[in-house]
Amino acid sequence: MRDTPDEKLDCPVCFLPLPLRLPSDVDTAQKWRCVGCGMQLEAVLVEDCSEEIRDTVRLVREVKFDECELSPPPTAVVEFASTLAESSDRRIAERRALVKTVPVVPVDADFSPIGEPFMAVSRNVSVGGIAILHVVPIAQELLAVRLTKRENETMELVVKVTRTRTVGEFYEISGRFIAKLAV
Repeated sequence: MRDTPDEKLDCPVCFLPLPLRLPSDVDTAQKWRCVGCGMQLEAVLVEDCSEEIRDTVRLVREVKFDECELSPPPTAVVEFASTLAESSDRRIAERRALVKTVPVVPVDADFSPIGEPFMAVSRNVSVGGIAILHVVPIAQELLAVRLTKRENETMELVVKVTRTRTVGEFYEISGRFIAKLAV
């Protein structure tokens, strides 16, 4: 590991480049797990790193996604999401329509839960972000979402909200993925 706060770290065990840096006096370090070897490090995420490097760590944080205790979104939201046509706009990554109920938890900058979890409906997803539909606008800047990739294979991601807009009688909340949570 390097010892200057501005430099990105390499895993001290498997030497994988990580999107982390040592904290400065004003930073709050978080626990991260290297996906290469499982080593845990206390560091700060470098947000402007490449997606490839960002995938080398998982945040060690428990965000509860207890879907059994959450009310499903209204059927009207699911039906509306199914009828939306994909718009043709310029994107860095190709979007894929994905109409599915997803649990969402508002989180703070440390990825700690700060609001009540809720169920929303995903509209589309790409490798870089997601758009969800909900019945009310969301004030929080960061959201943790759980996506199911395959049967029983889930991925928990932190989304930085970049836009909230009215779509029909619902709200579309769009954002980019900034971190994966360890599961």
